Amino acid sequence: MTSTAKERLEGFLDRMKKYKIKDYQVLYGEFTFESGYKLTKRLSKIPDAIIAGNDLMAFGVIEALKERGLVVPEDVSVTGFDDMFFSKYYKPSLTTVRQDLYEMGKQAGKVLFALISGKKIRKKEYILPTEIVIRDSVKERRA
Repeated sequence: MTSTAKERLEGFLDRMKKYKIKDYQVLYGEFTFESGYKLTKRLSKIPDAIIAGNDLMAFGVIEALKERGLVVPEDVSVTGFDDMFFSKYYKPSLTTVRQDLYEMGKQAGKVLFALISGKKIRKKEYILPTEIVIRDSVKERRA
């Protein structure tokens, strides 16, 4: 499991614990459309919400739900992670977590330039800010 996948999972599990949510299931797959599709097809019980590991998986989830005759978000809310360019144009538009890809590339470029220049660099962890982008794939929560 990649470090980013592990961190996403840990964040999810942390929130489940914080809000005392015990009725959930974690399925592991690849970060692909096909994986989201196949994992959703395997579900025997459809939950109220599916939180996919990334946007590609979320698109696969939505397609599998449509094939079951379910409507997103009326029957099931779906979220992704990454805010890919296509996410706002997908139907329904995908609620997702946005990462600052420019800043991610900038930091990677600095490290790459240092390595090419022959500099020794210490292993360093960069934590970039994220932002949730609410779109049409989640049902509005009523208190």
